[in-house]
Amino acid sequence: MSKAGISLLEMLVVIAVTAMIGVLAAPRLTALFEAQGAASVSRALQLSLGQARYEAIRRGTVVVACKSGAGDGCDPDAGWEDGWLVFEDPVGYRDCQLEPGGDVCAPGGGAVLQVQNRLGYSFRVSHNHNVQKRVVFQPDGQSRGYTGRFTVCSEDSTGITGFAISQTGRMRSLGSSEYLPCP
Repeated sequence: MSKAGISLLEMLVVIAVTAMIGVLAAPRLTALFEAQGAASVSRALQLSLGQARYEAIRRGTVVVACKSGAGDGCDPDAGWEDGWLVFEDPVGYRDCQLEPGGDVCAPGGGAVLQVQNRLGYSFRVSHNHNVQKRVVFQPDGQSRGYTGRFTVCSEDSTGITGFAISQTGRMRSLGSSEYLPCP
């Protein structure tokens, strides 16, 4: 006669081994999730800036991306991680406060092209002085005077990922040695 099933001791050994594997894997999974979240923030900002450049060329007018904490206009006191606004700037004000209805800027009457609210991650975006408040794209796609670097930082102020924008308006990924200090 053969016995079917497993003993209590065997079950406890399997549970203990599974728990140890989970404890060892948890920090790596946390780091993986953090890296993916930071990459999402970086990609979203980079894609919005790329779209702003494209729209400047396509429309033949100046297009601005600015920090926007509440999503109702440019806010120089907000962080890029709080959200941003992309808009046409035909008269060169470099600022936008949304008119009622939310699709036109005051002053200047430029069309609002994108409103990006906070992405829901707890990252900070570090930047240099040239892109502190906004990035401006000329009708030829260049961002003269608005070259800079963006670094996405974790809660413990570690740089995770980033990108740079050149005078031509093109963007490239940063190597870890190029990250800005995190706030």
